[in-house]
Amino acid sequence: MTTAAFAPASTHSPIMPGTVAAGATTTSFNTNLTNPDHFFDKGTITFTSGANAGLSRAVQSYLNASGAMTLAFPLPNAPANGDAFNAVRGCLLTMADCTAQGNLLHFRGQPFTPPAVTGAGI
Repeated sequence: MTTAAFAPASTHSPIMPGTVAAGATTTSFNTNLTNPDHFFDKGTITFTSGANAGLSRAVQSYLNASGAMTLAFPLPNAPANGDAFNAVRGCLLTMADCTAQGNLLHFRGQPFTPPAVTGAGI
């Protein structure tokens, strides 16, 4: 492994501003974001305008096709078309995700531990 694997990614922006598209519910809505599928999974979204201004929620899933974002817990009010928010990419707690985010140096998992052996002994 080279030291380049531990270098921070220069193209990664930790906070991505976005807006809500029409047809939102308290747990899901479309956005104007164009990041790859699952980019914001396990991340956080904080509303900066509208009835939910100042509220944050965990992102359950994000799909690029329509910018569809699903929240882990409902908002008190459905966001309106044009409501602004800041989205922060989450951490999937895997070595591959840390590498993709340029954060391998801070990975504290144990990816090479063999799984527990289950079943009846012989």
